[in-house]
Amino acid sequence: MDITEAFQYRHDGHPGPYRSPDPNKITKRGPDGRPPPQDCLHWCMPGPVDTWNELVFEIIRREYKGGRAS
Repeated sequence: MDITEAFQYRHDGHPGPYRSPDPNKITKRGPDGRPPPQDCLHWCMPGPVDTWNELVFEIIRREYKGGRAS
């Protein structure tokens, strides 16, 4: 189950320009020519995608472990 697409556009978890292979080409520059600061806190911290992945992994792990024990 790939739930990445469903949650990748969450408003607090955007990767900013770093989704592009060349982020310097798409970064909008300020009046002084410098790129805006990036908020990587939400990108680096776990979010809904990570939580779903952990839950699904735990379900699979338990099913596999239960099947081997019997």
